[in-house]
Amino acid sequence: HLQRDIGAQVPSYYKIKDEYELKDDGYNLYTTETNDGINYAILNIEEKEIKFFSSVKETRIFGKKYYTQKYVYKSKNVSSNLVQQIFFNFILPKHKIIATDDTQSKGGKNMWKNIIKHAIDNNRYEVGYSKNGKDLILFDKDNWQKEFNNGYIYTETFFYIKLK
Repeated sequence: HLQRDIGAQVPSYYKIKDEYELKDDGYNLYTTETNDGINYAILNIEEKEIKFFSSVKETRIFGKKYYTQKYVYKSKNVSSNLVQQIFFNFILPKHKIIATDDTQSKGGKNMWKNIIKHAIDNNRYEVGYSKNGKDLILFDKDNWQKEFNNGYIYTETFFYIKLK
């Protein structure tokens, strides 16, 4: 319903985030709070187009509180770099730990793979997975891609990134 809502102006319930300039294309990032989380959106008002959208929801995974990034959308002309800027500069600092949701498209899997690679290459994050929801297992820096690909075999596996 966001596409319908943007019309000629940004809905009043979206607040512009001025703390960080998005370097990629000079777009503004908007947020709105929901009952169970926050929506993040980059809107091109002139073209009435959603450039990026993500909903971060509070959830319980096997009884533990996490935040999951759901319903991620980016238009084709938005770079993966911009998605990473939003994730690492806004979403993760706000929520401290983000887990994957249980439904991933091929594009979603690739997005998570790129985000996890960036996080592993940067020592400021704890990055891992859980196969049973109880034990969090840190990725091995040298074998993480194999562990990541194997994780998609199991339906109860989720991946997470956490600020250290």
